[in-house]
Parts: sequence; C-alpha cells; structure tokens
Amino acid sequence: MFKQSEKSRKIDNHTDEYSVYDTYDDKEKKGHLISFKVDEEGKGEALFTIPKEWENKHQKLAELPRYFYLKEKKSGVEFPRAYYVANPNKTEEENKKNSIRITALMLKVAKTLPLKDFMEANSAVILGSEPVFAKHTKLMLGEQSRECYCNKDFTADDLRAIVKRIRDNTFYEGKSITKYHKERLFNGRGGVPKADQTFEKFAEVLNASFNKHGITNCIHKIHFLANMYVETNYFTATEEFPNTSNANYNKYKPYVGRGFMHLTHDYHYKEYSDIVGNADVKSGTNYTKVASDLKLAADTAGWYWKKSKLNALSETDDILKTTKKINGGTNGYKTRRVAWIKLKEAFNNYPYNCVTDASKHEREYGEGVLEEMRKWADQHVQYKMESEWLGTKRTGLRSSQTEDALGRLDCSEFVCRYLYKLGVTEKMKVIVTSGMKTQEIFRNNLGNDNIEKVNGSTPQAGDIFVWSRSDTDGHTGIVHSVDGDKITILEAIGHGGSSNEAFSNDNGGYEGKNCTRTSVYERTGGALASHAGWKGYFRPKNYTKKL
Repeated sequence: MFKQSEKSRKIDNHTDEYSVYDTYDDKEKKGHLISFKVDEEGKGEALFTIPKEWENKHQKLAELPRYFYLKEKKSGVEFPRAYYVANPNKTEEENKKNSIRITALMLKVAKTLPLKDFMEANSAVILGSEPVFAKHTKLMLGEQSRECYCNKDFTADDLRAIVKRIRDNTFYEGKSITKYHKERLFNGRGGVPKADQTFEKFAEVLNASFNKHGITNCIHKIHFLANMYVETNYFTATEEFPNTSNANYNKYKPYVGRGFMHLTHDYHYKEYSDIVGNADVKSGTNYTKVASDLKLAADTAGWYWKKSKLNALSETDDILKTTKKINGGTNGYKTRRVAWIKLKEAFNNYPYNCVTDASKHEREYGEGVLEEMRKWADQHVQYKMESEWLGTKRTGLRSSQTEDALGRLDCSEFVCRYLYKLGVTEKMKVIVTSGMKTQEIFRNNLGNDNIEKVNGSTPQAGDIFVWSRSDTDGHTGIVHSVDGDKITILEAIGHGGSSNEAFSNDNGGYEGKNCTRTSVYERTGGALASHAGWKGYFRPKNYTKKL
C-alpha cells in the first residue's frame, strides 16, 4: 500500500518508521506502518494511498479537512497533520481557500487511486515542509506556493487585497489613503457610473485589457498598477484634475489625461480611434468616454502601454524609468515607488514566488529559530500597532496565533513572538518597548530571568536591541548577524522607517516600510547606539530551542 518516492531516495540520509492513523481510529490507535527516508532537518517525502476504510468513513464529510497523524516509531513523537479533501460541489478556488494545512514532515497524499494513475492525475497535495513548530508555522511563515499572477486573471478579491495593501501603506497628512477612501473605487472625477465602481468591474476590464495587449507577467502588472495608482489618484479618478495655471494643460484640453494611464493629446486620441475595431474617442465629445467608460479607460491604457513598449521597460524593474515614460517627468514618483514596493509584497512577495522570475532570485535559509524569524521578516507582514485592550476587554491579538493576529504586527510583538518561539517564555507575552528598557523591567515582564543586559555596543546574533524615549515612543528588533560595524536586524517597522534608511538600502536592507523586514544598520548609527532613546542590547538565555 505504501511506496517510497524516488525523490526521497536521492536526497535523504536515513530511514525512520512512522505509524499513520486516522482521527476516526483515534481511540484504538490503529496504525498503518510506513517507512521513508528523512534528511538531517527531519524533512522527507512519501507517496501512499489512503486505505479504503478511511475513505468510506469520510464519504459523508467529503467537504471537510481530514485529520490524521504521524507517530515516529522510535521516539513516539506525534505530528498532527491535515489532509485536504476536495468538495466536488465547490469551485477549485473555493476548495483551495478552505483547505487546512498543518506542517510537520513533508508528505504527499493521494486518494484511493493506483499510484501511477494518481501521479498522472497530479492530485497529490503537499502538506508542509517544516519539521517543528507544527501548530503555528503555517500562520507565522505563510505559504510558499510559488503561485503568482503571470498569465493569470485577477479576481475581484485579488484586486481588493492589492488595493488595500497599497492604500494602507501610502499616506497623506499622516493618515493612510485607506482612511480617506476605504474600499471606494473610481468614485471621483471621470463620471464612472456608480454601478461600475466595483472590484468586479475593475477585474473584468483590467483582465480584458491585459489579455488583449499582452501584459502577462507579474512584473508587467506591478509596474502598470504602480503607475496607475498615481495617474488615477489612488484608484479614485479616471480624469486628471483641471490645472489652468499649467500652460500645457490649457494647450491640450479638451484632450486631457483620461483613463487608467491618462491618455493625453488629440493625436493619441486620434491614433487609438483609427485602429480597426476600436471605439471612436476623437469625434465630438467622445473623448469623455475614455474616463466614464471603464472598458475604454482600461483599453486605452493597455494600448498605450503596448505602443510604448512598456513591457520591456518594466522588465528592467526600474520604476523611475517607467514613471518617466508614462508621466513625461517624475510627478508622484515617491508614491509610485512605494506602490511598486507594496505591489511586490501583494504579488506573493515578488520575485521569490513568481514562476517567471523566482529562479533568478532564490532565497536560502538555514536552521534554527533565528532563521525562522528571518524568513518571517521577509514575508513583509503588515505593520500595525495593536492594543491589547479595547475598552475594558482584551483583544488577544498580540498573543494569539490566529490568521488575523499574525497578519499584522508591531515591533515589540514581533520580538515577543521570537522569545516565545525560542523557548524563553512558556506563553506568549505582551510586552511593549517601555517594558524592555532595563534588565529588571524586562525580566519582570517576562516572568523569569531568561534575559540579560549586554555590556557595550557590540551585539551577537540573537540579541534584542531596544530604544525607548517614552512609554509610547520606542522600537525594538532582533540581531540576525554582525559583520564588523554592519548589524543585520529583523524588525517590524512603521511607515516612518528608521534614521539609518539610506545606509540600510545601500547595504542590502529591504527598502519597504510599514512591515516586517530585514534591515542593515551601522553599529554606532542613529537607528542603534546613537539613537537618543538608546537602552542597549539584551541577550536571551536558558532557551529551549536551537537559536
């Protein structure tokens, strides 16, 4: 019934035996013995068909995830697992959304099909790749699915999430654009009918334009949307605002900027109209339709993109170049650049999970909790300061392991989760930076003595840095590595960034802000030892997991 995979024979170092049993067999612990090789990290892979008696027991509950367990024969250690069973009455997308994957040893699972048929049908589901932290790893580190938007249409939900990601991370007078516009689309200047001001319509016209004009790869779409964000005033307007003081505006009106990429000048309106099959947007007052008709707003943008050879330019991944080509200058460049960064995050952290470009930018991670935290930092989780209290009630968000809680983090929560993951604390603690500013205060809040102040300003990997100017103004992060005066830091940082941003960017740190990230700071620079609120480094000790 069980067969070891060819892949595991090639890469693995030793063989362990595991007993596999279903939750319906929980009480009797009836196991089916399976042997397969695992590597030094405890990762392995096996292919097996589910016994018919298990299949029969689940016939009435086919839409639910099936839980089963692996027990290592030698140690008796159990690893909880979940098997995703597709519901034939739901779409592939709905089934995928409802799947539950709990990580332990890697295992490929087939339903009751002969192995050869199952492999040809490609119906296996990979259920994880991490040998430890089985309960929380999926939520903490996210899926590494290598799914992307190359040659793939957007759904309304895709665009809703993408728009929110960009608006949450661009600001006007200290407030995020989300605060001003929430989920509203194209409700400003341009005359788009209210019925079309929806993500469903946005997806429809955008997909049609992309497919028609060959805007197919992730990087094409990232640059298109980053520029469109500014051209359309944060996805709210399809016609540029009047600027009568601008001589150029007065010169080219009424053929002013309209559509997703601001089609401008009478000759461009005419050139588009002269193409067989295109709508006439030049005659009479037809030019207004480029703004009011979302299909035309998208199609004229796609046409201009193709005409200007912007696919090739976007593949250089230089947002300044695509800005100049579209805008004719650098108007709104800073916002376009932030949108470009946040779109990459929204595109499953492009390029690392892009089928077109991922192989050019492979990331490698080592073993231990510090590497797990680096992997998590590199997911660029949204930054948000989350209060533990709402009125007189606890929110629980800073200490729970739910998707909602782990989907937004601030600096001290990121560090507290590190200490918990390392085994410094038995439970998730809720400590803010003012609760870390001295060894005594830090220990009191941890509830143990598993932290000590470091003498001097030279840290080592695993240390925690803290600065705090007041109870509400502070920052903390984790030292990942030390290279002379360059300190690599794992942190969750707000939209203001640090006082050492230029140095970090020049030395390989992540440019994005308002998220978790890997940064590189000067040991004696303003982000660390020279900060006005500097409190020093604190070193975890007596931890139970591998650093």
